[in-house]
Amino acid sequence: VNKRGIQRGANHKTSSQLSKDNETSSGGTSKLILKLAFVTLIIDGLVKWSDLNRGLGGGDVDLGGQGGSLMAQQEYQFYSQVGASICCFAAYYATCLLIYALNKAVRDLLGKEDKSSFSNLALGLLLAYCVRCTKLLALLWEPDRSGFLWIFIDLVFLVTTYTVLKVFGDLNRPQSLLTALISHAALHFMQFVNKQIT
Repeated sequence: VNKRGIQRGANHKTSSQLSKDNETSSGGTSKLILKLAFVTLIIDGLVKWSDLNRGLGGGDVDLGGQGGSLMAQQEYQFYSQVGASICCFAAYYATCLLIYALNKAVRDLLGKEDKSSFSNLALGLLLAYCVRCTKLLALLWEPDRSGFLWIFIDLVFLVTTYTVLKVFGDLNRPQSLLTALISHAALHFMQFVNKQIT
């Protein structure tokens, strides 16, 4: 009897130990999502850079002794396109979070129950953005952007954003859809501005 009591005590975790385990696993998940979002930003910059090079002719170039400067120029273009992808992401992310914050403030003023979590929404939006890392596969499969795959990736990204806003933001369907559409419009507007600048 005594041995069983000791075994039960050894296997039984207190609520503080369980919450500490949940925080540890949640922290690991957050770090993984942040790393994936960082990789997605680089992939997004790579796709933009390949579009820029394709527009300039790309292909084989006669370096004529200027290989170093051409390489440095292409490296600069790549990093500037990664910076542009960061700006596009910031527009998407800030738009979603701003609309969510305004909606939450209105709900608080009206005294409505709010079950949403800002941290879960922020991580969910990061994870929704990570859908765009599949653009690397699309770039390898259809480098000329002529097929349905590119449109499909954007549609999946839109649906994922809508779902994250609906579930984690506690928004109703029209609010989630409108917020997703506005945030994607902000992202595509920033992409348009980037194309006009470069």
